[in-house]
Amino acid sequence: MGRLLFARWGRELDCELKQFRLAGDLLMESGAALELATIFAPQAFLPLACTANLAKNLAAVAASSTRAPIYKTFALSNNLADITAKTLALSTLVRSAVAQSFLGVVAHALPGAS
Repeated sequence: MGRLLFARWGRELDCELKQFRLAGDLLMESGAALELATIFAPQAFLPLACTANLAKNLAAVAASSTRAPIYKTFALSNNLADITAKTLALSTLVRSAVAQSFLGVVAHALPGAS
């Protein structure tokens, strides 16, 4: 539902790409925080989860609709596919490194770990 509501501002996304991308990232982080907050307020689980899902859907629209125009600014010699592939590979590498660091911290915190 959030994607449908937010998609009507599609033309405005072209004018202020960086601001919408930043707003999308902030919405994604706030949605994730609301999801985590459901643990502390189980009686308000449904409203918090729905609001978090709405925020994350709005963030997905902002991210997906601003991604290509931002990548296009880096494509100096008509190599948009190359820029997109390298960016996705780099983001996969970063996510993998973060996940490995997290698992290392968890493994170190287990009883019996030195």
